[in-house]
Amino acid sequence: MDHSSVYPSPPDRLMDTIAQRAANRTVVLTGDIHSNWVNELKTRYDRTDAPVIGAEFVGTSITSGGDGRDTSDYYDRAKGDNPQCKWNNARRGYVTCSVNGDEWKTSYRTIPFISKPDAPVSTASEWLVRRGKPGVEKV
Repeated sequence: MDHSSVYPSPPDRLMDTIAQRAANRTVVLTGDIHSNWVNELKTRYDRTDAPVIGAEFVGTSITSGGDGRDTSDYYDRAKGDNPQCKWNNARRGYVTCSVNGDEWKTSYRTIPFISKPDAPVSTASEWLVRRGKPGVEKV
């Protein structure tokens, strides 16, 4: 017997609850997996027609993992099977967010190196979530 319909996994229950109560009004901000990610949240990832219900912004660490790089080998291998992943970067840095009642803007601030002092900070990527509109928009 397939118990997945009787006992849905915790992530499935969470996504179903978001879809029912706060679709396209939910943003998840998380880290640290030593890389930056922008993802669209869906009710199911095994169905291409599953609706987008939110956004996830993952931030890296400022110093761990060495200098980092602009691309991630893992992302390059996985992106074809994960269309919900919109952007990835393996540089060190931090995330800033500006939020008002209708928009959430996330800026990924990165540095080219941590191996010596005085690294310049730049904005690697910026993303916008609009209340009630599915998905993320690159700014």
